Amino acid sequence: MVIAETFEAATEGANALKVTYKDETDQAALNFTKELSNAHEVDEQKGSDKNYVQGDPEQGLSDAEVTLDRFYHTPSQNSAAMEPHATLAHWEGDKLVLYTSNQMIASCKQQVMDALDLNKDQVQLIAHYVGGGFGSKLGIAPESIAAAIAAKDLGRPVLITMTRSQVMEATVRRSNTRQRIAIGCNKEGIINTFIHDTTTSNLPGEAFLSQLPCLRTIYTVVKTAV
Repeated sequence: MVIAETFEAATEGANALKVTYKDETDQAALNFTKELSNAHEVDEQKGSDKNYVQGDPEQGLSDAEVTLDRFYHTPSQNSAAMEPHATLAHWEGDKLVLYTSNQMIASCKQQVMDALDLNKDQVQLIAHYVGGGFGSKLGIAPESIAAAIAAKDLGRPVLITMTRSQVMEATVRRSNTRQRIAIGCNKEGIINTFIHDTTTSNLPGEAFLSQLPCLRTIYTVVKTAV
């Protein structure tokens, strides 16, 4: 992070930085299709998302007079809101005030508290507007914490706005998915079996399952037979 009086000076300073990276590509799982064999059920003890099964849907599908059983794939997607992620941070004594653009202020406040080791009376988030989020502004992004640290060190307000490329690289995305949709019905069109079985990508140890772009359901597995 480079702080300057003008945008041009900050850009020049940032361009002058020499950055090195440790290549950990060999430890990453980057091919969603190849990793499908390693998929596992959601950890219901850690997360709020539950599998739901009712009856014997596979048998119901086999017995149905008319069936549809297909797989659909959606790619990983980044939000591209018109307004990028931006935060203005300043301190009032030992109290941090962030003017930011977030969708879930209560949980974002907790994230700031955890990141900076502050208590609830020391953090205030003000979000007058959310110029598009689509999920990428559900939580705190790197610019908020960076602005808070810089403002503390400098003793003056600091504004950080991510560039478009930084938004794509440093904020959350919608996961890849593979979704099995199976429907069984009789010749009159009465549905008696419905299966929605979904596999999504995630970080190691995470239990959260994103709402899915196909049928907008929060369940990893939904299987119903009547």
